Amino acid sequence: MSIVKAYKRRTYIVKKPLQYRFIAWVAGTVVIAVGVMLLDVFITINRHAQEVGLTVQVSDLYNPADPFTLLKLFIYLIGVVYASLLLSHRVAGPIYRFERSADEVAQGDLTHKVFLRQRDELVELRDSFNSMVDALRGKVAGDVACAFRAKKQLEDLLQDVTLPEPVLEKIRRAIGDIGRVGKDFKI
Repeated sequence: MSIVKAYKRRTYIVKKPLQYRFIAWVAGTVVIAVGVMLLDVFITINRHAQEVGLTVQVSDLYNPADPFTLLKLFIYLIGVVYASLLLSHRVAGPIYRFERSADEVAQGDLTHKVFLRQRDELVELRDSFNSMVDALRGKVAGDVACAFRAKKQLEDLLQDVTLPEPVLEKIRRAIGDIGRVGKDFKI
């Protein structure tokens, strides 16, 4: 069962701590990976250069005076941060929606459904959540129907004038209690 509602989130940072940690992890991992790769490249070039009798300095491979080197590094880092922001948005957005949906269901709205954007993650969790709410709604509706039948039977007993007044009072209280079954739910 795939429920998809087309909408566009207006903000990209919907769960700040989660998304900031995610971006930091992705950007940090990329920076470390690039650093390790560059170190490996330099060591490999230096080893091959020594085999042929050359010496290689870092300044031969990297000129810190070149303004484009830092600019390129900055652009790469911005690209990584932007890509991780988009990816985190596809995860954090659904988490945010699930939190709001759980609140709705906790308030008793068993008609509530979780809707995600087409390319959001956690689609399987959405389907499971919606199935769970459907099952709960069915069970509560069954309980309400059963309570309604019991209330009708007790109301029929009230018509029996031969029952003593204390018993009739207990029946009235039971009818009142049964009447509250399911009142906190929207089904």
